[in-house]
Amino acid sequence: MDIYTYLFTLADQDKDGFIGSTDAIQFFHKCEGVTQDQLKEIWNLVSNNTQKLNKNAFFTALRLLCIVQYYHRPLSLITISQIKDWQLPKLKLPIPAIPPTLLLLVSDPKFEWTIALKFRNYCDNIFTSIAKANYRFLDGGEAREYFSRSGLPIDDLARIWDLADVDRDAKLSQDEFVLALYLIVMKKSNRPLPNKLPESILRSYKITEGRPDDLKVLGDECFQSGDYNGAERFYNIAIDKTLQQLSSYYRHRASVKYAQNKLEEAIKDCTNALQYDPKYSKAYLQRSICYLNIGFFNEALEDAQSAQYNDPNDSSITQQIQRIQTTKQIKQKAEEYSSQGRWQDAFEAYEVNIIFLHKRSSW
Repeated sequence: MDIYTYLFTLADQDKDGFIGSTDAIQFFHKCEGVTQDQLKEIWNLVSNNTQKLNKNAFFTALRLLCIVQYYHRPLSLITISQIKDWQLPKLKLPIPAIPPTLLLLVSDPKFEWTIALKFRNYCDNIFTSIAKANYRFLDGGEAREYFSRSGLPIDDLARIWDLADVDRDAKLSQDEFVLALYLIVMKKSNRPLPNKLPESILRSYKITEGRPDDLKVLGDECFQSGDYNGAERFYNIAIDKTLQQLSSYYRHRASVKYAQNKLEEAIKDCTNALQYDPKYSKAYLQRSICYLNIGFFNEALEDAQSAQYNDPNDSSITQQIQRIQTTKQIKQKAEEYSSQGRWQDAFEAYEVNIIFLHKRSSW
């Protein structure tokens, strides 16, 4: 079950496959920073003059809420086709408890430190339900709120976080979340936490980082054993990884094209990269730099904002946005001088603009 479907099931109180106006109001009020007028406008946009929403209309409403929260854009300027792949809004939703079922999934008397597929699939659904702000990661606050429900002492939870945050980035990927939950269940089963993660765990937890061919083999094994959900998951990850690799290849070739000053070809490669991975912030940033170098300020700013949306902590993206705004202001000043016949001032402004661009537009 994906996160959008999960949210739909939460909002669909009477389980009839539609969200009525009353249920919708109760659910959408859980969104942070959205006014009553904005909620009314969103309802009018997606309800199509009916008193209920189907799944697609509900998903569209979530994306419109996201626009209000993240971009503060007037909804009248947005078309539905523009928001197909935008991330979820910030929602205040109930955090589910850690289910006792997980204890049963690791109660094998022939114990060894490894994560079984059945356990992983169960944990994947939990991750989907609680990773609200960015469904690719779980931040410290979200993890603390959920893991505290295990009843383990704070010292144990801190130790588990330290073990599970393998790449030390202060957040948990889906794989790392599965690992953390596995360690919690182990501790709840009265097994001592290891000082260092055993090799058997390291081999079994990081499935989404595997090579597509290896993931395909795991999918084949699940299919042959009748585990169709597991097979589908592995094939999906293999496909995603393949597309991400293609996206990375296009983005790196764009770097070569940019170095050769073949800006239009670099833009085309960045566009191809984004077709395979619509959330690829580096491709957005690189295309923004290309657009800026050819004077397409609006396109450059839009790409830079998309890059920032997908990677809000990258300072180089903030610098690019500032660079676009400064360059645009200098160009406007030069045009103003030209219209006034102040040719020397205009020339100097254009010269400053050129120097500013070539000095700082590198990747």
